Amino acid sequence: LIEYAEEVDYSKLDYDFVFTSPPYIEKSGRQTERYKNMKDYTKDTFYTEFLLPTIYRIIHFLPDDKYVCINTHKTNMEVISRMLLGKPSIEIPYKTKERAGEQKRRDVHKTERYGEMIYCFKKDGKLKKHIEKSMRQYKLNFTLYPKKSKPNAPMLEVKGLGTKEISGIEA
Repeated sequence: LIEYAEEVDYSKLDYDFVFTSPPYIEKSGRQTERYKNMKDYTKDTFYTEFLLPTIYRIIHFLPDDKYVCINTHKTNMEVISRMLLGKPSIEIPYKTKERAGEQKRRDVHKTERYGEMIYCFKKDGKLKKHIEKSMRQYKLNFTLYPKKSKPNAPMLEVKGLGTKEISGIEA
């Protein structure tokens, strides 16, 4: 996609599977994988203004009985699971390549190679009920559409990917 995930209107896309690898907050509170022009989130707003609302919107517009898979660090998934999605349907171990600076750090501290998991959630009645319950429990009130979404905005259609709103282009 061309836009940042929190600014996409997922209702305008046609998709039946999602695989994402979002940035995360380390235990120290530092955000990993900062991208150019990305909003600077705090430890709290990272989840409440970015990650959880984005996952909520993605799942809402995902057809029933389809999957969203999230490749992330366990600290991220602990928050996602506790506050929104519950237990994943499938967990797949994933050994990654070295992260920047990892080899030197491992040599000095004798630590294990960095690894993550891929957590997959099937959108079914059980997941939808869990999301509703979590939203009430944590008093979450996410909108289905991003603040920047504009009705009748110019669209780009990509074969196999559906349609996509294009920002900054006049019709």
